[in-house]
Amino acid sequence: MFKLLQTAADLIRDCLAVPESVPRYDYRTYYSMLIANFMAFVLHFAWIFIFHGLGLTTLSLINIGSVIIFSANMAILRKWGTILTSVVIGSSEVLVHQGLAIYYLGWDYGFQYYLLVIVAFAFMMNFKTMLIPTTLFFTCLVSFLWFYYYVQYWNMPHVDLGETVPELFLMTNVTTAFTILAMMSYVYSEAARTAEAKLELERQKSDRLLLNILPVSIAQRLKEDKSIIADHFESATVLFSDIVGFTAMSEHVTPTELVTYLNRLFSSFDDLAEKHGLEKIKTIGDAYMVAGGFPEVRDCHVKDVSAMALDMLDVV
Repeated sequence: MFKLLQTAADLIRDCLAVPESVPRYDYRTYYSMLIANFMAFVLHFAWIFIFHGLGLTTLSLINIGSVIIFSANMAILRKWGTILTSVVIGSSEVLVHQGLAIYYLGWDYGFQYYLLVIVAFAFMMNFKTMLIPTTLFFTCLVSFLWFYYYVQYWNMPHVDLGETVPELFLMTNVTTAFTILAMMSYVYSEAARTAEAKLELERQKSDRLLLNILPVSIAQRLKEDKSIIADHFESATVLFSDIVGFTAMSEHVTPTELVTYLNRLFSSFDDLAEKHGLEKIKTIGDAYMVAGGFPEVRDCHVKDVSAMALDMLDVV
């Protein structure tokens, strides 16, 4: 039994696996379509036996056709990756199927609520244009209203299964529709959370890169204002330091030792710049540049830079 369950789980995992060839932009839509078709396959497969047990052979045969359609739809999606074709086939099946179910059984069985699933599903997917979800929205809306007035005013004869069966069908269909909506919402929410986390990570990376190049105040202004930044300062002090004998030293140590040494030294210089309220400009090889008097104007910048120069000698 365990082996059978394991095989079934592996089969489901394979059915819901998104091929690596699917573009990242279409990943969520493709994955949503796989889940939707698989759930529709399972649901209609169950309806085959339920309707057969109730003696409704026609509806049982209709669901056999639905199972075949959704199986083919998954195969088409996995083989050719034609998302739009899969959406059209799946949506058309649901519209026709619910119309037939309402025709044979009536409004009280709750099959019409699956049209709401199509609408929500269409807007959750990542289509490149709003034409597709908008078209599905109006199609489902018109169909829903047409089914309603068809049942209310045209009084077509329906199969009478007593009072209990319609209630059971209604509860089952409403529960299933809510479950599908919840699962689709979860998939969408997870995709959105993942995207937001990646965006935040990239934002932090870009901020760190920007702060390594520009002063904090300038970087902040660049993020808030796209205009050209051209400030004027009456005076400023710039310190440029270079390690004496660096070229000769670099010939006798390994690259790792050299980088480790520079990192330790420049990190100490960074601490000094923060201590004296100065602005680190850049490092190039063994060169370190720091400035005072900008971007924050200060009168004692010459003294502060000189004090840092002496502290740098102590650090070395």
